[in-house]
Formats: sequence, C-alpha cells, structure tokens
Amino acid sequence: MSEPDTEPVYRAACTPALSTGVTKVPGSSKAPASRRKLSSTMPVAPHLKRALAPVAVTTSSALRPPQRPGGTASAESLQAVSATTAATACSDSADAVPPGRWGGRNAELVVTASGASARFKCGATGVVEESLRIEAGSFDEPGTFVTPVLNAGVQPARYMGSVSGSDMTLALSVSGQAAGTFQLHLGADPAFDVCNF
Repeated sequence: MSEPDTEPVYRAACTPALSTGVTKVPGSSKAPASRRKLSSTMPVAPHLKRALAPVAVTTSSALRPPQRPGGTASAESLQAVSATTAATACSDSADAVPPGRWGGRNAELVVTASGASARFKCGATGVVEESLRIEAGSFDEPGTFVTPVLNAGVQPARYMGSVSGSDMTLALSVSGQAAGTFQLHLGADPAFDVCNF
C-alpha cells in the first residue's frame, strides 16, 4: 500500500508551545494523543503557509550607504551618512539672543521672544519687530528709531551686534548712518547722560 501524500511541514521560530490542559498519565512515557496532535510538526493549512512565508524588506537607495566590493559598508561611508543627517538637522538652527533687560551707558535693549524695544539718550526709542537671532556669531535685524530732538518721525534703523555670555555689543544705524555703539550687560540698569540738546 502506498503512503498518502502529506503536506510539507512548517515550523514557526520563537513560537511558544501550546497548552491543552491535558494532564500526562503518571508512569506513561508518551504524551496524550490530544497533545501529540498539536505538535509543532503538524501540517499547516495553505492560508497559514502564505502568512508564514518570509517577507523581503527593501531599503531606500537614498539611505543605503555605499557598499564595498565584498558587500559590506565601510566605516567611512557610515560616518558620512551620519554626518549628512546631522548637518541636515542643524542646517536651519540659529541661537536666539537671551531674553531680558540689557542695560549700559546711554542705551537699553529689552529682548523678548518676538522682538525687542530700545531706549537711548535724549528720550529716543526704537523697536525691533523680529526676534533677534544670532547667526555666524552676530545678529542684524531691521527696526525703527524715533527721537524727539530732530522731529524726523519714525526712521528706519538696523540693530546689529554680538553676544558673549551676559555681555552685548550693540551697534545702531539710523537711515543708513551709524548712530552709535553701546556696551550692554544682561540684567543691568541703563545710565543715560544728560541731554545737551
């Protein structure tokens, strides 16, 4: 008599054994028949074969590091990929001027997250409507300047400078002309000279 055809046997890796709740008979060297039927060598139904079939995982060529002739990525290529990723993440970053009151002789700059306001000698004031951002070691933002001495109304200005710890160098230009350079300190009160106009 020829043996009947049987389906191929599949074993799933890391699959815990099934428990049937059937107690082994004392003195018996064989597991109960009901447990033998649930052995991991039991034929698998066709629809489960497809579910257990290996799946090919592909990696985008844009993210895959260059391969050596032997098929392995070199340490240099992996470092290059890491450096490129870090540079992309940091390309748009810029430090903000610390918020607070910066004071010095004849000038005060109050910095907020959205801009700054300024005071100068003889009652002059100024406004910066953009946040002060430090790029390449310095900031340079447009603003306005008003002084009651000249009766010139609101004039265009630029607020430029650099920050080192809690010290700031602020340069002011009004209508394209240099109007002064001031040394400020974070948290200090301004000291204005007597206005001679």
